[in-house]
Amino acid sequence: MIMKRLLLVMLVLMTAATFVSAQQTDSDGLWLGVTGFYDENIDSGEIWDGKFFDGDVSYGIDARLRFDLIELSFLGISNPFSGNEDRYLTFYNAGGNLSLAPFNIGMSIGMNFDYNDATEETVESGVNTKISADVMFGSIAVGGYYMAIADNFRDIDFDEIGGYVGLSVLYKL
Repeated sequence: MIMKRLLLVMLVLMTAATFVSAQQTDSDGLWLGVTGFYDENIDSGEIWDGKFFDGDVSYGIDARLRFDLIELSFLGISNPFSGNEDRYLTFYNAGGNLSLAPFNIGMSIGMNFDYNDATEETVESGVNTKISADVMFGSIAVGGYYMAIADNFRDIDFDEIGGYVGLSVLYKL
């Protein structure tokens, strides 16, 4: 009976030590890098049919400010969806993140703005949610993200929400 209790206490202490050491990965601070944003709405049927890579990839910048369990992020994409050189998509998010040893997992929500000089309404606003996962190699992080994007903030149609993925490489400043 004493051995079982001792084993249970050791298991609890080892688990606690793991989480304490995982929080000391020093993921806090300003991270800046590049991102590749897949332009096509993700549909599970397309993935299984092999049509996943039929779209284009747009590029931009990814900036994240992390402290403790909070993350503020900015994502700026140039020429998304149409290849139109006068179009930019920006995301401003706030949420939480969790660092577990070399992994960082984040979830956030925020506003997105579509700057498009080719349309009559130059700036359109919407909302988004973002889930990200990064692997940290010292001051470099490599990761991916999934975003659910609603294009119109004033009239959200849940049938029209698009899911998009991207990859980022970040450097801690």
